[in-house]
Amino acid sequence: MQVRGLQGFGRRELIAMLAATALLAAALVGLLWRNPPSNDPESGTEPAESPSIEAESLRAGPNLVLVTLDTLRADRLGSYGYEAAETPDLDRLAAEGVRFEQVVSPVPATLPAHASILTGQNPYRHKVRDNGTFQLQDDALTLAEILDDAGYATAGFIAAFVLDAQFGTAQGFDEYTDFGDQEVAEAASPFPNVERKGGEVVEEAVEWLQQRTGPFFAWVHLYDPHDPYAPPEPYRTRYRQRPYDGEIAYTDEVVGRLLAGLEAAGHDRDTLLVVVADHGEGLGDHGESMHGFFVYDTTVRVPLILWAKDALPAGVVVAGQARLIDILPTALALLGVSDPAPSIRDGVDIRALISAPEAPGHAAYSEAFLPLLLFGWSELRSLRANGFKYIAAPRPELYDLRADPDETTNLLAVEPRLAATMRADLEELVAGDDDPTEFAAGRRPLDAATFERLRSLGYIGGGAGVSDDRDVDPKDRVELFQDFTNRVNVVFTAAADERWDEAAAELEVLERLAPNHFSVQHGLGLVALAQGNVEEAVRRLEQALSLNPSYSPTLIQLSKAYQAAGRPERAVALLREG
Repeated sequence: MQVRGLQGFGRRELIAMLAATALLAAALVGLLWRNPPSNDPESGTEPAESPSIEAESLRAGPNLVLVTLDTLRADRLGSYGYEAAETPDLDRLAAEGVRFEQVVSPVPATLPAHASILTGQNPYRHKVRDNGTFQLQDDALTLAEILDDAGYATAGFIAAFVLDAQFGTAQGFDEYTDFGDQEVAEAASPFPNVERKGGEVVEEAVEWLQQRTGPFFAWVHLYDPHDPYAPPEPYRTRYRQRPYDGEIAYTDEVVGRLLAGLEAAGHDRDTLLVVVADHGEGLGDHGESMHGFFVYDTTVRVPLILWAKDALPAGVVVAGQARLIDILPTALALLGVSDPAPSIRDGVDIRALISAPEAPGHAAYSEAFLPLLLFGWSELRSLRANGFKYIAAPRPELYDLRADPDETTNLLAVEPRLAATMRADLEELVAGDDDPTEFAAGRRPLDAATFERLRSLGYIGGGAGVSDDRDVDPKDRVELFQDFTNRVNVVFTAAADERWDEAAAELEVLERLAPNHFSVQHGLGLVALAQGNVEEAVRRLEQALSLNPSYSPTLIQLSKAYQAAGRPERAVALLREG
């Protein structure tokens, strides 16, 4: 596999260590509806016994371009009803192709969601449950590997380090963006270069497309809607009060450049284009500013558009529910490429929904394990089917999404039988999965440089060492969560500028919020070391190591603290232990 190198980056070691906190997480399983029909083991509906002739005859390609729009809410596109949107190119694709109205992500986190897109599997099967600390295993059979074996040229053009090749998503690609492992001299900015603007990504993709003569598969990942929202001009000025919308408007422009490049290369009539988001964004709804903490539709309902000029019907709006895991089997069916291992897929071919767009569709599972992994609070799991969503939590929730799309009225007391049925199905289907506090399968070592790069993208957390408060409902602690994450960002920025007193003050507040949190104790130790308070550094770093023995950089920092405190023999012994 050829990798496309990027400029390197680096930072002072102490700042890198301070920035190294565990990450936003999403974990566990994929669920489906109870009592499925025998011909569709994962459907929550009663479909026809076999797809219609019209559905089976749908073909497109032979080329495939998959565009994944990171962190884009479905209700922020014009074609999905947002009147303030400036998304003419995406809206044109929807008008000329097939738009799916109700599409569900299995997890509101980038790496696990993309693993589901590329494998057609739910997280319990592909075992990727977090950003950074997991990787897609080599035995996974991805869309790129299938098409590569079928004779396709394959390339992945990636916009953010969270999908770097080391995390397993490069499997099957002949070429793939590489963010590199270089250590670089100090930069003026505290943030390393781990994100690329969409224009740069699309420019590379178009250059590659123009050289293709045989069948090809290109994956184009655009990260711009992700926090922090900083669109380029003229969108920065135009959307000064709505920067998230500005990022989406810029992303739409970039998609337009990709379409123009396809046409210029002569591939606009022989290419299936799949445009989808990996997850949405909270934007303050339900008290969540970004994503990963809840499983409300703000972060798990995503747009999906299929476009193939002269091959797919134009202007079809599919009301039936679909899922990210359905993309792989559907794309292969539209291309006429056989799946060598259909039994391992959790998703299904949804061409039948194009022929019968009012059919109910397929039940979908979503989960959020960030509350558990960050604070030890209860994880969240949801089942979305037949217009209802059930959320398993210490205080469960049930919503009628047709009457209450904003999920504001909990119907648990009104519909106890439905809630009980959905809860039983959910418990039955997750019973055989890994313990969410273990996550042994799919784990990968996480070094300090990787921690720093992921942290700079906003993936902060606590990792191991958090007290187990599984009876705490995340709904009751969302304000604490937001305060915690905001203060961690303040600490990070202050440390980058070597404003140690400010960093220490914020960390002391964080300690009151979460006294046994690994990241807090680790940060207090590093700040104390920077200030020359070596005994305090030793005390804090010893506590951090006891909370999270698996994070090896703590060993290095603690050994330095021992050395500075005049205890070299303890430093050597600790390093030998490590």
